[in-house]
Amino acid sequence: MEITKEERKLIRERVYPQYLKEPLRDNCIAFESLWGRKCNCNPAALYEYIDKNHPEYECVWFLNDTDTEVNGRGRKVARGSEEYYKYLATAKYLVYNNNLPQTFRKRDGQIIIQTMHGTPFKSFGLDVEEEFPTEEDKMKVITRSALWDYLIAQGEFTKNMAWRWFRYNKTVLETGYPRTDVIYDTDETQVSQIRESLGLPDDKKVILYAPTWREMDGFDMQLGLEQMKEALSDEYVLLVRLHYFVAEFYPVPEDGEFIYDAAGVAKIEDLFALSDILITDYSSVMFDYALTRKPMIFFAYDLEDYTEKTRGSYFDIATEAPGALTRTTTEVIEAIRNIDRHSEINGQRIEEFCRKYLTYENACSSEQVFRQVFVEGRKSAKAAAGDKIRHAVKRIVPRRLYSKVRKAIIRTLLSKQKNK
Repeated sequence: MEITKEERKLIRERVYPQYLKEPLRDNCIAFESLWGRKCNCNPAALYEYIDKNHPEYECVWFLNDTDTEVNGRGRKVARGSEEYYKYLATAKYLVYNNNLPQTFRKRDGQIIIQTMHGTPFKSFGLDVEEEFPTEEDKMKVITRSALWDYLIAQGEFTKNMAWRWFRYNKTVLETGYPRTDVIYDTDETQVSQIRESLGLPDDKKVILYAPTWREMDGFDMQLGLEQMKEALSDEYVLLVRLHYFVAEFYPVPEDGEFIYDAAGVAKIEDLFALSDILITDYSSVMFDYALTRKPMIFFAYDLEDYTEKTRGSYFDIATEAPGALTRTTTEVIEAIRNIDRHSEINGQRIEEFCRKYLTYENACSSEQVFRQVFVEGRKSAKAAAGDKIRHAVKRIVPRRLYSKVRKAIIRTLLSKQKNK
């Protein structure tokens, strides 16, 4: 049953403060991706690793729609519900790739992991000055990022930009993104199942088209789909994956022959293995897909407007993009027809791109994040807590008595060790 706005307000103002008084659940992890839209991206990859390998943890997913599919044992909780605020207040670990709610109150002992949801090509964070025109606006960003205990980086570029984007100066995890683990360890059975669920023919190669968004409430399909079909349908099919900001505003004209809609697949990285070519523009998908070393084509029909008037960018796509740069559908088709020369033409550029932006990527990112946060981080926290207790005892207990008790404890421990 849908929660009304009034009910949400009542829960937030009356119930949430009560849960803030309850003890933290030390083995509880709450996950959220893209403001509760899906179970995907880095939070989902990290969750699936923990669910499979560390069942001692209770995992909770915050979702707008609790009918959303979640693999494994994860508990689904509706955002804004009483249960949501219960876990928001008591889960020791919170894993996000977006912003925490303004109403969130971080408690002593809570750990927040900001996974990011992509390495940006376009201006980002505090670099987008028009989105933060006042000092108050900037402070909201800085205040939110100050809550994070860990920030996951895909490469040195992200690590070096963390201060500039968020004024973040805590721990950056040099682990790579958990969601890219599947690129190194492809599940062929899953690939076949996804291909079958989309209705893709077995005898055709797959072109994945994944553009970024330009306007929040609409999408202008500049790629000539009929022209593509006429030129390429004998050998290829086109799989369209629109950005989640605009997918609901543009119905992909599926025809069951050449054009297919991939909106129903929760994780875009699951489409990498079944695709043979990626067409994109300025989307951060270019970074993850570069790890496959498969051909990419950049359909940058509005390059000057986008980079100079809209948001700006962090590199010159014309010289650094790991693939062919095109501006018209005809040029896209020509690039596909010459795809056999992709490695010869773009191979060195791809390797340079990976070295610069994907420095930390590897096949075990999820495992590394878990170890650094949930194992080493937990040990460090216990050690810090122990230090606090010892310092407090030292202040209260006379020095000679403290020394005497400490020696007695050490003798007892040594005696136990000897008897073993």
